[in-house]
Amino acid sequence: MSDSTIYFSNRQLTSNFIWFKTNSKPLSLFIGSLAALLIAIPFMLPYLFIPIQDHGGEVALHLLLPLLILALLGKLLEEVLFRGFLQNYLKHAVCNNRSITLSRLIFGEGHLFIFYGGLVCAYVLEKYGLMSATITHGLAIFIFSAGLI
Repeated sequence: MSDSTIYFSNRQLTSNFIWFKTNSKPLSLFIGSLAALLIAIPFMLPYLFIPIQDHGGEVALHLLLPLLILALLGKLLEEVLFRGFLQNYLKHAVCNNRSITLSRLIFGEGHLFIFYGGLVCAYVLEKYGLMSATITHGLAIFIFSAGLI
């Protein structure tokens, strides 16, 4: 049994997770997708006028689905740790706004572009839940890794 299986099966650790905050799961997932674009677009703009071959080339179509799956599943574990566990813990230790800022700073320590992305994911978590934050994070990573920028 893996560590993640033990972690997800421990109700005491996951009892504070809020997977969806709205009554509409599709709306939450849609918001997560829009927030991913909010993260990706500022990084995409400089590349609009540069041929794709000059910044890595095209990604083969048959790799897009595996990249999407890996991006979303990998980011699910990261979001569970930083937003589900850390941010919810901090929310009870300090005020809500400070928990967003602290989780973003701690998360940003390990990532280059995520200072901005971490803020967007933290905000999406507070408004729409953990799955929306996961979609935001995973799709942003997918956009970057799939050569869409």
